[in-house]
Amino acid sequence: MFSHPERLLWILPIVALGFFWLRRYQVPKGVSPVVWDRLARESRPGRMRTVALLRWLALLCWLVAWAGPRWGVERIKVERTSYDIVFAVDCSRSMLAEDLPPSRKMAARQELTELIRRLEGNRFGLVGFAEEAFVFCPLTRDTSAATLFLEQLEENSFARQGTNLSKALQAAATLFPGKGNMGSRIIVLLSDGEDRHTRPVEVAKQLAQRNIVVYTVALGSAQGAPIPTEDGKYHLDHTGKQVVTKADEATLKDIAATTKGRCFRLGSSRDHLDGLVAAIQEHDRRRLEQELSSRKRHQYYWFVGLGLALLGLAQLLVPRLRRTA
Repeated sequence: MFSHPERLLWILPIVALGFFWLRRYQVPKGVSPVVWDRLARESRPGRMRTVALLRWLALLCWLVAWAGPRWGVERIKVERTSYDIVFAVDCSRSMLAEDLPPSRKMAARQELTELIRRLEGNRFGLVGFAEEAFVFCPLTRDTSAATLFLEQLEENSFARQGTNLSKALQAAATLFPGKGNMGSRIIVLLSDGEDRHTRPVEVAKQLAQRNIVVYTVALGSAQGAPIPTEDGKYHLDHTGKQVVTKADEATLKDIAATTKGRCFRLGSSRDHLDGLVAAIQEHDRRRLEQELSSRKRHQYYWFVGLGLALLGLAQLLVPRLRRTA
């Protein structure tokens, strides 16, 4: 109802002031009615009381206007500037490797949580992938929803294991509506890059033609690490040899460079995170969007106008009182 309801507290001293003004023109105690009638004919206390009342009501109207009365609904167009950022997160079994403590998966989740916090105000989407890629969260400004969906990313959600970067990029690109300027539509790909059977760089070329920039974050080390199993052992290949997963940073660099992005390595320090946030915010061209929004109509001008009318009426009565005094 009011934009600033706390300002209505000033109504208490205004009411007290009104009682003071009006009492000035009442019959004083101890004054003879005959004397008061004679004074009333000369000074017109009744009309003066009317002037005081009008002035008091004008002041009251302006107080209500100051409090910001609002009612009724209006539809307005709101222009917003934002980046559309889709996080494509590797959920293959290799994310369980512990060369990034406590694991690649948990390190990537912590990274994304901090990124969402730092880039709040933009729109975020989320894609999880292994051999297949699925959209977990469409583009939204609701950071709490994006963070909630991030917690649902598990390697058990994907029946077919492996790392298919091509499908990850394609799925992420489907979340962007229409066309956009270079730098306003961004994919942040978090993976170890171990894709041996697809051509993600070719997909990256297609994304570059659509003005989509890809930043990649390499998970894992060049030396690699074994992949733990639920029973405390490690995954073995078909020959019985322990599987060691290594980060393929070269592929991730090629994907990023093709779209004029950059590749970062997730490490123990947060220097890479500062660099990634700065790189995203370097883009000058941001997508402008218009949204219809509903809000209560401002109605203060009615009370401002009514107050002016009451004050004007009071001022008209003052000269007549002076002429008849």
